[in-house]
Amino acid sequence: MQSFTEAEQWLQGGRNKDSRTVANNTVVHRLDNGDIAVQLHATDVVTYHSDGSMTLRTGGYQTMTTKQRLTAFAPYVVSSVKGRWFISNTWSTMDRHIPFVDGITLDPSKPLPAAADTSAEDAANKATNKAIDQYVKGYTDEVIRELYEDAAAHGTAGDCWFCSMIDVPTPGGNGYNTTGESTSNLRHNEHLLNHLDEEYRMASLMRNALVAKGYINPPTIMVYDPGSVRRSIRTFLRKRLVSGAVATR
Repeated sequence: MQSFTEAEQWLQGGRNKDSRTVANNTVVHRLDNGDIAVQLHATDVVTYHSDGSMTLRTGGYQTMTTKQRLTAFAPYVVSSVKGRWFISNTWSTMDRHIPFVDGITLDPSKPLPAAADTSAEDAANKATNKAIDQYVKGYTDEVIRELYEDAAAHGTAGDCWFCSMIDVPTPGGNGYNTTGESTSNLRHNEHLLNHLDEEYRMASLMRNALVAKGYINPPTIMVYDPGSVRRSIRTFLRKRLVSGAVATR
């Protein structure tokens, strides 16, 4: 399935003509405007338009599964080179690719648009990654323990407001969006950049990173596995602050 017509045929073949499961955590469903989308978790990763064009999104979750769904349900290959995502027509034309941009709309009947110059963004990403690595090093075993113990005893009222405030879970979402993410989105987390500059470390950010990584009981991880705390924070920040990059580790 890689077009509006094929998606329509898929829906018509099911009992429910507006929604049908196509893969693990993945549903093909009809939108209110008539478009048909492939939804992974809560994100419409591929949206087919009736004119033949399609829109590709990650929803900020640039994971291996997202990349696989994009490649499977769009007539393009989404790959990564040194952490940056690219789009090409086939595996054999990897030398002719364009940078992946979240929300890009393409028409398979037309050639890929000219590739943009990403040198400035690459340089900015390199600097951001360096700042993230330096920031994460500050979460030593001792610091993690002290932050946890202080939060357990006194709460997190003194933490960053954007990091500490939690939204009510939304249907189909990950059930854990901080106010900073919901009021801006994954690409506008200036408060996180400020934390890097100010070397501001807190229990709320540790908790957010661990939950985003999939841990059910963050306090236990803080106490017994500080290495996982550091790895989770690094991934959490890279996904939100590094443009066009894959953050799976």
